[in-house]
Amino acid sequence: MSGYFGVPGTNKQTSQEFLGRLQFDARVGFWCVVDREQQADGGWADRRSDDVRKLTFAIDFGSLEIGWLKLSSPPSFVLAPYGQICPPQPQEMGDNNKRAYSFGFRVKTLAPTLFGDDKPRYFSGTSRSLLDPFNTLHLQYLNSPEAQMGQIPIVKVTGTAVTEAKTPQGTSRFHSPIFEIARWVDRTDELGEAIASHGVMQQPAAASEAVAQAKPTASAMPPKHVQPPAPKAAPAKEIIADDDLPF
Repeated sequence: MSGYFGVPGTNKQTSQEFLGRLQFDARVGFWCVVDREQQADGGWADRRSDDVRKLTFAIDFGSLEIGWLKLSSPPSFVLAPYGQICPPQPQEMGDNNKRAYSFGFRVKTLAPTLFGDDKPRYFSGTSRSLLDPFNTLHLQYLNSPEAQMGQIPIVKVTGTAVTEAKTPQGTSRFHSPIFEIARWVDRTDELGEAIASHGVMQQPAAASEAVAQAKPTASAMPPKHVQPPAPKAAPAKEIIADDDLPF
């Protein structure tokens, strides 16, 4: 069988479940890498890198998954490969009587300079300030002839655009990453099997209704572009944006 209950890939046990992650904080516009390390007592703990603002990494849209994410500790994912039917939103409730799971994505990335090795890390998110530019980047990928040939894009993050949204607590500011495809490379074996298609994502009526009826939040309300405020925190270290990745 291809998987449990006919779902492809669900009966495979691989190290993909234990990948670290590339993380973007929309509140401040910083990126970091979080890896899991086993401790002397056998337990596991997060090892977090320094913050960076500008970086270059490869995005494997062949591994793109879409669905519902609960980014708590530990995180939980209810996902399907892009091109398959999106699973329904889990009914679990979280804080403030809101759904615990939010719509989002997960995809594999490579960044040897930043990661310090050739292993992939997951990149995921649910915030509107990230979903908007990431969706635009994915559409650009789908319309590129290089994607049809099985290649993946090397993407530069050249900065962020600051947006603001009205919330019950007042006006909140968020950062949206600015993505730019620098070039294309062949997909590597480290990324595993490509599971996503180039088709249009299907979505059952129940999931569509859940998205349509979701109450607006600070990350889901239409953003208004404003000038970036003067930075209050110490500047983060930068990875030079025009450095080539050593593929």
